[in-house]
Amino acid sequence: MINMISENTPPHLLPEKLDFFVLSHGKWPHLKQSLNSLAEQFDCASGTVTVFLTKSVSPPPIPWAAPTLWVRVATAAKARNIALDQARYTNVLILDEDVILPKGFLQRATATLKQNPAVDLFSGSYQSSPESSYWGHAYNAISRLWQSRGGYLWHPKIVAGIMLVRKGFARNSRFPSDPTFGGEEDLFLEQCRANKTVYLVSDQLDVFHNWREPFSTFARRAQQQSWKSTTPRDQRCFFRFSDLRIFFEAKIPLRLVPAIFIFFVIQRLNSLCYAALSAVKGRWLG
Repeated sequence: MINMISENTPPHLLPEKLDFFVLSHGKWPHLKQSLNSLAEQFDCASGTVTVFLTKSVSPPPIPWAAPTLWVRVATAAKARNIALDQARYTNVLILDEDVILPKGFLQRATATLKQNPAVDLFSGSYQSSPESSYWGHAYNAISRLWQSRGGYLWHPKIVAGIMLVRKGFARNSRFPSDPTFGGEEDLFLEQCRANKTVYLVSDQLDVFHNWREPFSTFARRAQQQSWKSTTPRDQRCFFRFSDLRIFFEAKIPLRLVPAIFIFFVIQRLNSLCYAALSAVKGRWLG
C-alpha cells in the first residue's frame, strides 16, 4: 500500500481509492519514465501499484521508495483483464509502459470520476512526448485520427494504453484472450456496448505516448492493424480515401503527412493482399 494523500489535497479530489496497473513488455527505460511520472503525483491519490511483465526477465531496480508488486503474465490481454477484475473493489488506472502522465494528471482523473458518476469507463488520447521518434509522432497522430473517426463501432474510441475504470465495473466485459494486434479495443468496446457500459473519452485524461520506435516497427504496426486485425475483414483499415478530410480538420503537422500516408498505403496493400489470398483460397476449396 502506498500512502499518497496530501494534507493540502481538496476534499472533492480525494478518491475512494485508486490502484495502478502498468503493463510492461520489458522496455525498461520507458517503464522507469512511466513510473517516475506516477511517483511525482503521489500526493494526489492513494492505492497500490502493480507492474505486469509479459517477458520472462528480472525487473530492473526502480528509483522510488514505494513498494511495487511485479506479476508475470502471458499476454497484454490477460494483464488488462486482471486489472479489470480488481475494479470490483477499487477504482483502477491501467497504463502501458510507454505512457507518461503529465503533471496534475491524477488530480484531473479523480475530478473526472467525481464529475461523471454515471460513467464506468474512461480513456484519453495519445499526445507525443518530446522523446518520441518521428515515426512515434506520426503513429500518435494516427491514433488520434482513429479515435476521431470512431472506427466501425461508434465515436469516439478508447485506447487500451490509458484506461480509468470505476469501482464495480462489469466483469463480463473482457479483452479477447488471444487477439492479433489492432482489434482488441474494438472487441472490448463491443462487449461494453452489449453490457450497456457507459464510457467517456476525455481530454482531461490525455497522456504522453513515449513511442521511440523505428520505421520497421511503424511499418509492422500498419501491417498488423490491417489484414491481421481481429476486426471484420471489410473494416480492417483505420482509414479510407473518403476520410482524408479528417487530416485537415485535425490540423496534422505537414511533416507527419508523408509518414501517415505510408502507414495508410501499407494498410491498404495488406488488405488487398488478404482479399486476394482469401479469393484464391475460396476458389481452391470450392
